[in-house]
Amino acid sequence: MKKVFVVLLMCLFVFSGCTTFTLNSQEKRYTYDELDDNQKKIVDGVFEEYSKWTSVHDSGKTILCSNVTFFYEDGKLIFATYYNCEPSSPAMLSKIFEVGEDGTLSSHTYDVIDVNNRKRVAMAKAASGLPFSKDDSTEKKKNTLSDAYYKAIQNK
Repeated sequence: MKKVFVVLLMCLFVFSGCTTFTLNSQEKRYTYDELDDNQKKIVDGVFEEYSKWTSVHDSGKTILCSNVTFFYEDGKLIFATYYNCEPSSPAMLSKIFEVGEDGTLSSHTYDVIDVNNRKRVAMAKAASGLPFSKDDSTEKKKNTLSDAYYKAIQNK
């Protein structure tokens, strides 16, 4: 009887753990239409500057943006992109921009002390950002940017 109880208890833990994982992994995705006008202005501005962040060049190859994210650093809105260089290079490439109130992008630099710490954190955030593809429709691209931006606002 004890063995049956232990087995049932273990099954209950496994089932509840799987259910929790499934519920957490189905996180709400925010779309462009859910943003207010000021938020749309930022997403539109970042999207309009697509040519600044669409790709990087490494070893003579063009590598397209594969992940995007927004986050706040010292009260500034940051937009970071990640470029998956594998298998051509083990390098971790990203671009990091400060976002203006109208969505314009300007380079974001780190001083010598911060390069080894804060820049690596920013690059890791970019690598774990939302998937982004040049082949997606304009609507899907804007929805991806909107979702990333909305998540940054929530974590501000």
